[in-house]
Amino acid sequence: MRDLHAWRRTRELFAALRGHTHVRRWTALGALFVLLALTLDADTVRQTPTEEAIFRDRFGLVEWMGLNLLDGAQDALFDLLPGGAAPFESERRAAVERYFELGDRARRIEGSLRLAVAQEGADANPLAADLQAELDRLRRERDSLADLVEWTIGSAVSDVLREEGLERRFGPLRPLFPPVSFKITRVPRLIVVSPRDRIANVESRLLEPDVTPLRMEQLEAAVGPELDRSAVVTRIGGVATYPALVSDSQSLRSAVHTIAHEWLHHYWFFHPLGQAYYDSPEMASLNETAADLAGQELGDLALVALGEEPPPPPPPTASAPEPPPEPPEFDFAREMRETRLRTDELLEGGNVEEAEAYMEERRHLFVEHGYAIRVLNQAYFAFHGTYAESPASSSPIGAQVRRFRAHTDGVGDFVLRIREFSSYQQFLDYLETLPPEDAAA
Repeated sequence: MRDLHAWRRTRELFAALRGHTHVRRWTALGALFVLLALTLDADTVRQTPTEEAIFRDRFGLVEWMGLNLLDGAQDALFDLLPGGAAPFESERRAAVERYFELGDRARRIEGSLRLAVAQEGADANPLAADLQAELDRLRRERDSLADLVEWTIGSAVSDVLREEGLERRFGPLRPLFPPVSFKITRVPRLIVVSPRDRIANVESRLLEPDVTPLRMEQLEAAVGPELDRSAVVTRIGGVATYPALVSDSQSLRSAVHTIAHEWLHHYWFFHPLGQAYYDSPEMASLNETAADLAGQELGDLALVALGEEPPPPPPPTASAPEPPPEPPEFDFAREMRETRLRTDELLEGGNVEEAEAYMEERRHLFVEHGYAIRVLNQAYFAFHGTYAESPASSSPIGAQVRRFRAHTDGVGDFVLRIREFSSYQQFLDYLETLPPEDAAA
């Protein structure tokens, strides 16, 4: 996931520099951070209604990057040096195992809170204070393990990227550009705004991780219905800052997938695919879908390097909430896809209020089956629909990217080849050259 406001300006810089072969990419990376700092000042002068509403809840993206930029610089330096002494493998594995065991316990507590809110509202759980205290205790213990866990996972992901031919070669050195750099932490929330009469992401802003359910409802009302728009505050798995922000509320497998996904955004940022991210909704979806597919493959390879046995890949429901431990006979993907398609039909027919009533009715259905969806509206679909493999998407891009992947020689080749597309039409034109018997579904 990429922060819309800051990265759009930076992409414009790279569009201007694209034809200048003398510009070193390391210099461009430095320009990225300068531009992000300038973005902070620009935002304070020219604010949208959403920015005004979230002012006290906004996540300081540039401030966070400034505080953590040294980590990224250290990653770049150590990536150029020969391997040195590393913690014992047994110590590394024990830290990773304990870290994600604590994460499983934290997610169960968080899940209980989310489901209570989805069922009865923001003030539903009288045990919230006790649950929050337990969460805080678990997080403190996890924080003590974070550095070793990040080092262990980052090393595994870097090794896999090199094995897939995504490194650069300078004599005996094989540095990655950009180096794998991330922080596993509590990630910001995201508020997404869509028009009511159609599904489109017209504005996205990062919020502090600790924004309460009650405050979420207040913000959604302030920037949504009050302005004849739809809004939702949602969780995200990561943000392609540098270092990347990676959610600590994930399983090991999901976290490694996210780390690989966000690194791909870093990598493609210096190539046509990433530089065209904001040229159209289709290019944003192509970026995210390709990062999802390749991130899962690279992540599974990294899990093997970590000594794990990755489970069979799940159905393409990456944006769906985690189901209950023993889910009933209820196909989330099928039901959500049906909901999206029917909503599209109603909105295209101009039946906005009917569409909103239908989405709320369907939300209750999902909650009854254990899926803690607090809000289901146009903004929900605008966010999740960007990921074409999601059941909340009606885009054909998921099938198109899978077709492209089937004609590449491994995931590394996929990453190298898809990076060259600078427009969605160029990508479609290439698909037309593939054998007709392989036509996309």
